[in-house]
Amino acid sequence: MIKEQGSPKIPGNFSVAIGIPEGGRRRDIDNYIKPILDVLVAARVTDDDGSCDFVSAKRVAIPEIETGRVRVDVAGKSFELVD
Repeated sequence: MIKEQGSPKIPGNFSVAIGIPEGGRRRDIDNYIKPILDVLVAARVTDDDGSCDFVSAKRVAIPEIETGRVRVDVAGKSFELVD
């Protein structure tokens, strides 16, 4: 599920910054990347995850995001994804 917080559809190449809340279920950080890119395609945020030129992912203190969710910034637009 994706909760849009900006306008959708990123044309062309894009970059992704993933913020994973600290605490909660501990998983390898790289296990988040491909599923998040797949969700962005399924939600029609982009046509092709192969157009992603850069990905960063880190654990961060994000108090406003519920446990089981991650924050994703794509080309300056923010989305909240259910883990």
